[in-house]
Formats: sequence, structure tokens, C-alpha cells
Amino acid sequence: MNVLSLFDGISCGMIALERANIKVDNYYSSEIEKSAIEISNKNYPEIIRMGDITKINTEVLKTLPKIDLILAGSPCQGFSRNGDMLNFEHKQSKLFFDFIRILNWIRENNNPNVKFLLENVEMKKDWKDIITSYTEVEPLDINSKLVSAQNRPRVYWTNIINASIPKAKNINLCDILDLEKEYDLIDYQGIKIDSSFSEKEKKLISVVNEEVRISQATKQGYIVAENGDGINLSFPTSKTRRGRVVKKKSNTLDKQCNVCVHYDGILRKLSLTELERLQTLPDGYTVGVSDIKRKAAIGNGWTVDVITHLLKGLS
Repeated sequence: MNVLSLFDGISCGMIALERANIKVDNYYSSEIEKSAIEISNKNYPEIIRMGDITKINTEVLKTLPKIDLILAGSPCQGFSRNGDMLNFEHKQSKLFFDFIRILNWIRENNNPNVKFLLENVEMKKDWKDIITSYTEVEPLDINSKLVSAQNRPRVYWTNIINASIPKAKNINLCDILDLEKEYDLIDYQGIKIDSSFSEKEKKLISVVNEEVRISQATKQGYIVAENGDGINLSFPTSKTRRGRVVKKKSNTLDKQCNVCVHYDGILRKLSLTELERLQTLPDGYTVGVSDIKRKAAIGNGWTVDVITHLLKGLS
């Protein structure tokens, strides 16, 4: 199988193809983020690099063999509720149209039966409908929590006939914790917390009658974090932030990966290994770049086991 992966990131698609037992003859990658490419090259040096998607013109496309599968996770900043909500006017999110341009060229000039898989964030129905009209397939709404310990709602458009929503594996956050690692902790109101928490983050935490309470913008003003719950202390000064506690799962990872866990009397940030596990990446997959770049790469990536499930529809 010849695969063209656009916005390839750290090549989560390649991991998924391996897990789905799909033989890859050539894997062509379009990616411009240097640290993502470095991580990908370390794990898959055989990947063929194509550079910036906007530079993949007709002459470049003519050099490709028959492409069997196109993978794409076009940038989501214009659609995300945490972004600027510019939808297709966003300079990155409008790159979706480069995906459509390449998909249409492949269909018309290379392989009319090419399969594709496109991923993006949850978004307004009007924006989702536009993508649906261009791809001509109905989307699948899949939350990564079905196959991982991360609450991560995403939308997938694919013409893989047998693609479906996976069954729940019932994986909880406590199931993926790295309990062998030593963490730098301090005493705080009768519990131990991560020493790296800022003073503003600490103000979101209170312990009352042995309850760990996390402040959030609700009538009650807090939500109780129980053993094994995921906690998000991002935007500690926000007056409108909700959903800071996710029961038995992690919050959705972003580029900062500022997510925490309350477990066994400890409230701490997740380790890089645990962050990789939330995306169902192999342990140590992102080793080789700085911690900040690792977090960005993980947060920008796919939940591999969701992609694996969808690609199994090819067999």
C-alpha cells in the first residue's frame, strides 16, 4: 500500500497502519514542524518527505506512484472552541482546501478509488457541514475515551466502507499511570501536590473535610476531584472556565498538555510517558526533543488506537 499523509505530525498514521497489520510499501509525509519531523524520523527513517503541503503542486503529484490511502489531520485552530473561531478564514485551518485539492487530483489522475481519512476537532454544525459537502461522506463523531484514558471528542470523515465507532475498552486514567516514577511533591492542605504548580494554580485547589475541591465557574463554585479523576488547571485566572475535573479520564490534551491527576492522596501533573499513553503512543515514542516540544507533538497528534480501528476497515 502507498500512503500519502498530509499534516503528518509525528506519523501517528504509520503506527496505526502497523497495528492494523496493513503492509506499507511507501509512506509519503507532508509536514513542516521540525520537532515533529525529528520524532518521526527517529522512529521511521524510511518515510519519504514531501515538505510543505502548499508546495505539493501538480508536477510533484505526477511523481507519485498509485496512492491507495490519504491520511490528513488538517490544523484545527480555526475551529476549536479554545482557538480564535475563524473557521476557514484561519491561515492554518484553511489548509483544509489543500487537502481537498490533492484528494481531487489523486482521484482524477492517479487512483479514482483512493481511500481517505480526515480528522478534526468538534466544531459548529455549519462548519462541519461544509467539510462534509467537500468530502462527500458523513462524519463519524468518536471520543478517544472509548479506547484510551483521555476524553477527546473528534470528528472523522472517511470513505473506508467498514469504518465504524469503536467499542469501549473501559480504560481509566488510573490504568495508565506510571507509578514507578518519583515525582517532586510538596505538602498542601493535608495532601501532596506537584511542586511545579504556580501560586495561581494552587488557588484553584482546596481541601475541605478531606474533599479535594477544584474551583470552577459553576453555581457551587467547585467540583470535587475523587481518586483517579483528571484535572485541568489551565487558565487559572479564568472566570468562566468549566469542566476542570473529568471523572476517571484525562482532560483533552492540547499543545501545553497541562493536565493533572488526583490519585492516592496526590495531585500532580502527568508525566511525558503518561501523556504518550493517553494518545496510545508507544512509551518513549517522542523522546529526543525538549519536553516542551514533546508535549506539543503529543497534544497535536492523533489517538493512535482510534485511527487503528478505522483503518482496520480496509482489510
